[in-house]
Amino acid sequence: MKHDTAFQMAAANIRFGHGITREIGMDLTDMGAKHT
Repeated sequence: MKHDTAFQMAAANIRFGHGITREIGMDLTDMGAKHT
């Protein structure tokens, strides 16, 4: 049996920096969030 050389990685998206609260607010609006 041959060795499998593939692998998978997953990570959460992390946002950091000036103005990120506004950007996340725009994302929530785009998703249709009303009361968060």
